[in-house]
Amino acid sequence: MVGFIKIKLLSIFLFLSVMSYAQQNNWTSHVIDDSLMGADGVRASDFNNDGLFDLVVGWEQSGVTKLYLNSSSGFDLNNSVTLGNAPDVEDSFPVDLDGDGFMDAISLTEGEEKKVYAHWSPSKILSISDSKKWITREVFNNNTRWMYGLPKDMNGKNGIDLVIGGKGKNAVLGWLENPGNNKRKGKWKFHELTKVKWVMSIVEADLDNDGYLDLIVSDRKGKNDGVFWMKNPGKLVFEKTAWKKEWIVNSLFDTNFLDVKDINGDGIKEIAVTHKDKRSNKGYVSILTNDSGNWILKNIKNLPSYVIKPKCVKIEDLNLDGELDLIISMEKAEGVNGIIWIENQNGEFNEVHNISGVEGVKFDQSLVLDMDSDGDLDIVNTEENNNSQNGMPGLGLIWYENPIEKK
Repeated sequence: MVGFIKIKLLSIFLFLSVMSYAQQNNWTSHVIDDSLMGADGVRASDFNNDGLFDLVVGWEQSGVTKLYLNSSSGFDLNNSVTLGNAPDVEDSFPVDLDGDGFMDAISLTEGEEKKVYAHWSPSKILSISDSKKWITREVFNNNTRWMYGLPKDMNGKNGIDLVIGGKGKNAVLGWLENPGNNKRKGKWKFHELTKVKWVMSIVEADLDNDGYLDLIVSDRKGKNDGVFWMKNPGKLVFEKTAWKKEWIVNSLFDTNFLDVKDINGDGIKEIAVTHKDKRSNKGYVSILTNDSGNWILKNIKNLPSYVIKPKCVKIEDLNLDGELDLIISMEKAEGVNGIIWIENQNGEFNEVHNISGVEGVKFDQSLVLDMDSDGDLDIVNTEENNNSQNGMPGLGLIWYENPIEKK
């Protein structure tokens, strides 16, 4: 009887804790940098080897890529570094290109630029914060609008290669082979994997549980609009045909970012993806579940009506209840909540919570990180004010502080 009462009291405590969190749910916003134009995506890595994650952001309209160094007191604009010029930069991400133990950065550009740039880091900790010590070089130019990329060793030699995807005419998904030369020389060779229309995201995950990391890609626009995966052949090879392309769903519209995780704990990964309805202009967040090789798409039912153009979805446990929740950012959020999260309640995504408030118009891909080291997960994003219309900067690089605290 005593044991039953203890269990009952614990259940009531957990219920009240969750209810209290849902009721307060007051996320404080922190602007890191709003001094430039067109903040377009953010990635994280430890650039100066101090054990803290730093942030790298491409500023599309300002045409530069910047690094924001973390410290024990958090992020400060005075502790930021301009890595180099990158006109029309669409995506920037960290990678140690030369294997010296220090993170470099890659900038992918579209617009009129259509180039891939490498920002080479100095190999000394004290020089990381000196923009003059960074070297920026063009590494590839084939007149393609490059949209998204990630670092991946594709052939087992000469260091980390670059998987990149483009958009528009003659767009492809492929990888740049690291030549392994010094910062000033070396020709990066491109290997095509498949034709695409507009790559929005590339996620690395073992989708078929064979021990090898596959590539899961969202492709926006075109005849086939949706999600496909490139099956890892299990060996490091050059041949295009080695990586087999399989569509997961090719009947969506305006497909944006995706995330991959085992949501229900059954050992099989699910895919969360954002998209729209072509006729009604309604936004959707959907879960793709693999049922014995057949992918089943299930739309989240209770999205707010203002979700007309969802941009990014992330799968993480925001309220520390052991269930994976959904974090959604909006590409079109005039006067509405631009970032929200939907609580996972016993396997169903039901209760909607606000994160950002109504300030901000065009958000991008979220990072879910513990920004203040208090044990819970916060949200980092960039907001570019609809491409900085009228010469006004957006919220820029910003993070939202989770109100819950880990007990």
